[in-house]
Amino acid sequence: MNVSSILEEVDKSFDSQALPKEGEIQVSRFFPFTIDFLLFLFSFFFINALEQRDLTLSMDPLLPDLLILTSVIWLLVALCSGRLKLERYRSLNEFFHFFLRTIIYMLFVTTLAVNIFGMNVFFRHHVCGTFGLLLLLELAVIPSLYFKSSSKWKKCSFKNGYIGDLHMPLAWIDMSFLLISYFGVHYLLYDVFYKDTFTLHILIIHIGVGLVSATWTHKYKKTPPQNIYFAYPPFFKSGILTAAVFALLVFGVGLYKDRLYLLFGPIPILMLLELPLCFFYCRTRLMPKEYDIEDIDVVNRLLQQEKTDAVEVEKIKLKKSVRDKLELLYLTERPDLFSFLENNINLDCIESTATRVFNTDKLFKIKALENFSIQFFINFNQINNFRHLNDYFLNVHRKLTASGYFVGCKNRFDDYHEQIYQKYPPFMARLIYSSYVLFRQVLPGIPGIRCICRAIPHGRNTVISKAELLGRLYFCGFRVINVTELNGHIYYIVQKAKSPLLYRNPSQGLFIELKRIGYQGQVIRIKKLRTMYPYSEYIQDIVFSQNRLNRNGKIRDDFRVTKWGKFFRRLWLDELPQLINYLHGDLSLVGVRALSEHYFNLYPKDVQNLRIKTKPGLIPPYYADMPKDFDAIVKSERIYLERKLQEPFSTDVLYFCKAIYNIVFKRARSA
Repeated sequence: MNVSSILEEVDKSFDSQALPKEGEIQVSRFFPFTIDFLLFLFSFFFINALEQRDLTLSMDPLLPDLLILTSVIWLLVALCSGRLKLERYRSLNEFFHFFLRTIIYMLFVTTLAVNIFGMNVFFRHHVCGTFGLLLLLELAVIPSLYFKSSSKWKKCSFKNGYIGDLHMPLAWIDMSFLLISYFGVHYLLYDVFYKDTFTLHILIIHIGVGLVSATWTHKYKKTPPQNIYFAYPPFFKSGILTAAVFALLVFGVGLYKDRLYLLFGPIPILMLLELPLCFFYCRTRLMPKEYDIEDIDVVNRLLQQEKTDAVEVEKIKLKKSVRDKLELLYLTERPDLFSFLENNINLDCIESTATRVFNTDKLFKIKALENFSIQFFINFNQINNFRHLNDYFLNVHRKLTASGYFVGCKNRFDDYHEQIYQKYPPFMARLIYSSYVLFRQVLPGIPGIRCICRAIPHGRNTVISKAELLGRLYFCGFRVINVTELNGHIYYIVQKAKSPLLYRNPSQGLFIELKRIGYQGQVIRIKKLRTMYPYSEYIQDIVFSQNRLNRNGKIRDDFRVTKWGKFFRRLWLDELPQLINYLHGDLSLVGVRALSEHYFNLYPKDVQNLRIKTKPGLIPPYYADMPKDFDAIVKSERIYLERKLQEPFSTDVLYFCKAIYNIVFKRARSA
């Protein structure tokens, strides 16, 4: 390679470094320092103007010294931390957390400095106000100068609660424990939560030293620990390091000699609070495979893989029927169950050697079976003892041949209520039963709290309703044959079916979104409070075929509705979130009820065409006409829609007044 080619390569490298990428503004390395220093000066003089009513620093001879001191501290922290190297940030969340941390460092160093140099009189307003306003201005100005124009920022996001190498939820919880410990000790010492400026001084020192010690000991690192014995030592070392720094301040520098208890008291309390924190952190981080399968993409991928693998499996030939084996061996003590099976399944067509009968809650025993080798699978162990039901059902699904049968059971939902009320007095029973349902059924379904509930070692006697059971079975690729109650248990017979038509993940939590047919046939998402058990949305066709509709157009005796759901529906509390849809423009005040695709297809074609010409409403014409059955509902809506298309305003006013009258004076209700 000659010299000219080398020079060309060098020129190309310089050109590639000098030219910004398309859509991205090239920012000078010193530009952020200049902007941030101007923001710092503006913050200092603005706070001084609010405090002294003067833009100059002539009101007090120590003000120029304070400005120089805080400027030096700002510069040192900015240079040492590299906070203004904007290319290091992958997202706005990372930018915010790092700038907040460095502002706390500045406050920590400034607190020590003003106490050493005797500038306590300026502390609360000048120092805290300056750095607090600086943080707000930085968050408002600097991202707009860099991140919006950066292609790197557009591709990155904040995921899984991690900022760099930090686990931010762990850090925020630990800082909350620090505040609890500090103010608890302060209240025990002085009977108040805030006494004087030294309360704020020492709190900032606690936070600053805590962050520094956490950085050195890596107690917030995102790498999962091996176990609790490896997780807690960084927290313990951080506490010891904090105590050592405070000892140096008191006995070496001579600060806060009269506040020893406030300095050292919160440290052992914080270390005790961090013990259960480490325990839950370890359990949630070390059990990634403990989560149940609740993602439709995962389920569809597993079921599709089954189809591929099952192509090469030979069909089982019938040699001996399983009828005699069931009646004379397995079900001799359960004649009612045998009759239930005989009435719903042709037992003469099931091969005896392709039948498996279990009484286990150990999933590994089921996984050990050969895939696509079982025609008939029975498990007498109640499903309430399985920690992850979907995983269990999908494994059974994989072991069955095409159109194979699966029989299982669960405890009756009311058994827990009866057992608790028989064992305890009424007052204690109400409290125990409410707590039991809360921790076994409600909280595990809330995404934000689910990981905490999974960290608690349990798994037996899980509360599960009939609706959730059938919904989970459909979600995992089964078709429900029949369900009945025998000897205090709910028994079900399901058959392996084709992949279910899953259009979304099972809804969790208090608020849900339901797909409904809206204006011009577009699909809208209606917001509601949950009134049904989880997974109920998957069995609407089953419930409709069994129960049909009542007079108000809803399913009669719908077992999917919870007890509190019936109360919510009676008072329309479940409809309140629809006000958000009204504000978004998805709904009008008066209009026909927004229907799912299943209900929409029950209407005649002419009413379907009329429905999509107007927006659904919060108050349907049902409450104005009070029809008695589904046909009357269809007739009422046809008349309303035809009138509304001709005279929209007067029709809505008329129906609104009639609906309010019926609701208030005739006590019309939705369920």
